[in-house]
Amino acid sequence: MIYYVYEYLHDTSLEQYIAVSPLAELREKGAQSSSYGIEYTKQEEILGYYVADTDLTQYYLLDVMVEILWDASFFGIKQENLEDAKQELEKAAKGPYKSFTYEEFEKYIDSLGPRPPKLSRKDKIRKYY
Repeated sequence: MIYYVYEYLHDTSLEQYIAVSPLAELREKGAQSSSYGIEYTKQEEILGYYVADTDLTQYYLLDVMVEILWDASFFGIKQENLEDAKQELEKAAKGPYKSFTYEEFEKYIDSLGPRPPKLSRKDKIRKYY
């Protein structure tokens, strides 16, 4: 696995994103590579991942290091809750799940009560600034 930074166009500006992908996938797919969540990975493995030696990644190296420490300590500094979290994830993955038709889902959403109206772009700006 390798950490790297890439840029993408968001609205009218370039945004930076820190990603982690298998090196082979990155070589094969390039910009189409997936970025993976590694929260359930042991620290020893995370600290063995590569960091890309690209200009962009090196420029944001401090941010990359923060991301690595965040990922490695997601379940505690000593990952004391990691095994419990893995078991909980495996249990949740086994189900049982209830599937909904679209109509059933709409009824469920309606049963939650009224939702706030969607704000226009201008109103969103006023709300946050």
